[in-house]
Amino acid sequence: MSLAQPASGFPDLGGLVARVAQREVNVFEELYALTVTRVYGAIRRVLLDRALSEDAAQDVYVLIWFNAHKYDPGAGSPMTWLLMMAHRRAVDRVHSEQPFMDRNLKYEMRSGHHEHDPAPELVDRLAAAGNNFRESTKGPGRNDVT
Repeated sequence: MSLAQPASGFPDLGGLVARVAQREVNVFEELYALTVTRVYGAIRRVLLDRALSEDAAQDVYVLIWFNAHKYDPGAGSPMTWLLMMAHRRAVDRVHSEQPFMDRNLKYEMRSGHHEHDPAPELVDRLAAAGNNFRESTKGPGRNDVT
């Protein structure tokens, strides 16, 4: 039986958080293993970018390590506490990245340095290919393909 498995068979995350507050490294590793998928998923839904999400998840686990003693079981479940920290960290990361993205966009607009977007050309080429196909299927005894 793992450190997190009481007789009920469900992980005792509250007990793990309490033991992480006592700086038990092996318990922290188990808490991480049991929760990282959900924590990372919550962050990824906000950030979308994989690298930023991984960094934010790492930040959350550092916060957990240093703030586990602040967890209050009366305020909510341990998973709720972890996911709240994950969401807050992701939102903080969005707020810190947005000014950088805005500056880059303003620079591109002012300087005329725009990344080439191939989508409009691709759409035009596909439309032309479709028109050519439709024209080639017309003729005596052929039904128009639409």
